[in-house]
Amino acid sequence: MRGIPLLVLLAVAVFGAFTVQRARSSFLTIESESDLALEVAAKTGLEVSEVMALRELRGLELSAGQLLAVARAFAEDRAALGERLAVLAAQGQRSLAERLLREADGDPVRAETVLRALPEAIGPVRFAAMRERFASRRP
Repeated sequence: MRGIPLLVLLAVAVFGAFTVQRARSSFLTIESESDLALEVAAKTGLEVSEVMALRELRGLELSAGQLLAVARAFAEDRAALGERLAVLAAQGQRSLAERLLREADGDPVRAETVLRALPEAIGPVRFAAMRERFASRRP
C-alpha cells in the first residue's frame, strides 16, 4: 500500500516537469504564433516554414519588424550567397559568409564545402532541420 502513493507522487512530478518543459519550448511558441510567420512569408516570398526556422534560429525576442528585416535579407542573400551562407549572414555572421565566398572566388558551392568543416556550419544544419520540422507539422 505504501508503494502506490510514492508512484503517484513520482507520476505527478514527471508530469509537472514535462508541463514546465513544454511551456518553455521555443518550437511550440513559434508554432502557436504562426500568424506572424504567415505575414512575414507573404511579404518576403519565403515559405512559412523558412520564416519559422529563421525565428527559431535568431530567437523569440525578435520583434515582428526585426523578423521581417531578417527574412528580407535572407531572401536576398540566398540568391547571391547560396542558402548555407545566407543562414550564416542571418545569424549575424555576414563577414564569415562573405570571406568564405571571397576565398572561393565567388563560387557558393565551394564556399559551402569549406563551411561544412567549420563549427559555424551548425547554424545552416539547424535551420534546415527546423524548416523541415515546421513544414512537417503544418496542415
